This record gives sequence, C-alpha cells and structure tokens, in this order.
Amino acid sequence: MPQKVRHFLGHFFMTKKIKYDASFKLKCIELVIKSHQSIYSVAQEFAFSDILLNKRHNDYKAYGSSGLIQNCIYHL
Repeated sequence: MPQKVRHFLGHFFMTKKIKYDASFKLKCIELVIKSHQSIYSVAQEFAFSDILLNKRHNDYKAYGSSGLIQNCIYHL
C-alpha cells in the first residue's frame, strides 16, 4: 500500500476518542428529559453525535446515573 494511503487510513482509524465525564453526560440527558429537547438538538448544541447521546440516554434509563460512569460494569 502506498505511503499516502497508509497515512490517510492511519489518521482516519486512529483518531483519539473524546471522553466526557459523568456530570456532562448527566447534564445533556437532563436537557432531554426535563427540558423536553430532542436528542438531536442537544447533541447539535454540544457538537457531538446524537447516536452517542441516544446510547447514554438508554444507559441512564436502564441503570440510572451509574450507567453514565466510564468503564461501568454494565458496559463490559
């Protein structure tokens, strides 16, 4: 594979994940629940994926605030 292609694919697949703390996740979910905003609008407001927020919302509904903690036993 040519160097340019390897470099492009390496950059594409090796991007660093942004980790959000539990308080930020809870703030976003509370906006969805209490303020009756859509998951999409909250995700757009804070510039991240609505799919990610939907997953965190489902974790919150299933496990409460403990479902938002990174490396939670439920996420293994």
